[in-house]
Amino acid sequence: REGGLASGAFVGHYGGNVCMPWRFYEGEVSKLSRGNSKSQCLLPTHSVTLERPNVDDMGSFILFVDASQTGNFASRINHCCEPNCELKTFVVNGKMQLGVWTLRDVRDGEELTIDFKNKGDFERELQGLTCLCGSEHCDKSFVNTQVPTSPINSFMMEKYNILQRTKMLLESVDESGLTRNDTSRLERYGFKKMLLQDALDVENTYPLPKWLTAWAAQTLRIIEEESEDLKNNLQTTHLDPEELGYRLEDVDRLALCRVKLLMAAMDKARFFLNNQEYENSKAPPIQLLPSAGIAEHLWNGSNSIAKRAIKAIEGYMEELAAVSVGAKRSSRQKDLAKAKAAQPPWWQPAGAGIVEGDADEDVIDVDKVEYLTVEEVYERMKELVSTERPKTAEAAKAALRALADVAAEGGPVHAGIHDLLLMYSYTNSYFSQTDFKPFKSVLADGKVSGTRYRSPFLWALLSGWYKFVGGGDVVEALGVDRKGVICLPDVECTYQAAFTNGEYFLSDERKNLIKFFGGDVAFVWPRNLPSFTFKTASQFFGTPQLDAVLGHGDDRGLAALAGHLGDAFVEVTKALDGAAAS
Repeated sequence: REGGLASGAFVGHYGGNVCMPWRFYEGEVSKLSRGNSKSQCLLPTHSVTLERPNVDDMGSFILFVDASQTGNFASRINHCCEPNCELKTFVVNGKMQLGVWTLRDVRDGEELTIDFKNKGDFERELQGLTCLCGSEHCDKSFVNTQVPTSPINSFMMEKYNILQRTKMLLESVDESGLTRNDTSRLERYGFKKMLLQDALDVENTYPLPKWLTAWAAQTLRIIEEESEDLKNNLQTTHLDPEELGYRLEDVDRLALCRVKLLMAAMDKARFFLNNQEYENSKAPPIQLLPSAGIAEHLWNGSNSIAKRAIKAIEGYMEELAAVSVGAKRSSRQKDLAKAKAAQPPWWQPAGAGIVEGDADEDVIDVDKVEYLTVEEVYERMKELVSTERPKTAEAAKAALRALADVAAEGGPVHAGIHDLLLMYSYTNSYFSQTDFKPFKSVLADGKVSGTRYRSPFLWALLSGWYKFVGGGDVVEALGVDRKGVICLPDVECTYQAAFTNGEYFLSDERKNLIKFFGGDVAFVWPRNLPSFTFKTASQFFGTPQLDAVLGHGDDRGLAALAGHLGDAFVEVTKALDGAAAS
């Protein structure tokens, strides 16, 4: 306007649709799933947060003002890294509103701008976008923080990887209540009635379950630890004082962003639980199994690990039988026929019948090593499964080890099932996944939005609250994260071609498996173990690695498992190594 605007002048209300966090993020994911480009659905100027201050008696909360489909003049102001306006939350007649104010004097004809740089809500999606505001100190990026990613990644990998996140969730479920420090931390960040009860009806609803509140308190602790770790890291750099100050401010902004994302996750968790039947409306996503439950999972249940092992070898025998009768063969059956006819067998290389060692070493004649036939292994395993009835976890694990010993008597063709049974038998703690009801969200007008929430959604949300906010399937991402370190491989895969034709045993893959369990606790399943698969959906989880993080390990820990694996098939291993050396 004529004469410009003075510093601190009110420009106007910021217009748009006001959304609860769960609804806003659901809408953004829906836009991405329909193939919309990032520029169409994730422009930072199209959505901002309306934040309730944490000093309020009712506590803090966030709503999203989505201006992507509707808005006004103020919500169409462009971005600039050196803006002349800012967004502020203000209250009129007890209602919070969002407005735009000038930061400095604005000349007549000068464009109004706001710094809309993303503060983490969609950081992954905006990494590839370049800012073209043209200001003298343009950051060339829509990502607000300039904290180096290496220290952030290092902290997340070492102190907040999938094992640590699972441990924290299990401990939140297992603990009886909040500590004084937990309560103080929640208060400090404004986690009060607005967040811990229903933000739309705080007087007439029950609070969130204690386990979810405890998890929020522990997650705030992680945010504080990350901030402290990043600041300590910056203090060791050789930045000049001014630059160091800017970077430290960036760390504080990152921490505030984390808190906002946590608030949004709490709202999404509340929404998910509110859509469950009464018996599951307070249920945690995962819970540790008691001893009898572990025995059921490993041995006694109709779909136990032991019974799945029997079905796996039955399938292998059926394939061998089809080869014998000369039926029309698949490529898999042709491989089986070739392996069956091979003389000597693949685990007994020609010219390597005798491995000579030093005078103090045993001389091993592989020709004289007698193995059970596949049929004999099957009958013995089947008899063991039908006669044993372990009542405790320890008894069930001992029975699994006995089953693995029977498999080993059949030779290296059974190495896959032998090794996997040992992995299960050396796992001390197992937990189950709550069978939540899948549903589609319904809007206030009664119309189904079309977004489907699957049973594992709550676990996936709480495990990846800080990174799965701007698109992508959170359940699929959890499946990738937990592969091999939260859940063990499929029993059914152990009689696939890679195991029965010797590829697993003859290559370095089995040695890689032993190294994997014999080294430091790993939180990623290595790529050099391709034969094992994770296709079967399971309701039960647990691994030796998780035991180590939970502190539930004993003498049957990772090192003991690696030793047991290394002691199996030793005569064949020495023969093969001898043949390779010669």
